[in-house]
Amino acid sequence: MIPLVEKGVIDGSRVVVHPGKIVTGFVMGSKKLYDFVHDNPSVVFFDIAYVNDTNVIRKNPLVIVINSTIEIDMTGQICADSIPRYIYSGVGGQMDFIRRASLSENGKPIIAMSSITTNGESKIVAILKQGAGIVTT
Repeated sequence: MIPLVEKGVIDGSRVVVHPGKIVTGFVMGSKKLYDFVHDNPSVVFFDIAYVNDTNVIRKNPLVIVINSTIEIDMTGQICADSIPRYIYSGVGGQMDFIRRASLSENGKPIIAMSSITTNGESKIVAILKQGAGIVTT
């Protein structure tokens, strides 16, 4: 996201709640990320209960959320936190964010992933692997 902010693509100008700000509950990543958020007045941190609150998020129009997934089957079921029986990322808020984007005026939830694993196996399957947890239906 940092390159998009630096190029002015993301500027918070269309945000109703906290205009001109990047709102988050936490960050995790590279030194570049930590340097970017350190003493940056455009980045504001709030409690996760507030950041993830549907009533707050839906006040902003055009909310676009992008979530990743590990595997998706032909019925659209998404496994985003386990490979197959082993927890990979833990329980997240994917379904919550999809719902929130859908409630935002002209909002759009997006599920993004590469089509194959590093071993060349398809991540788009007829049926999820046995034991895979369904995060989003």
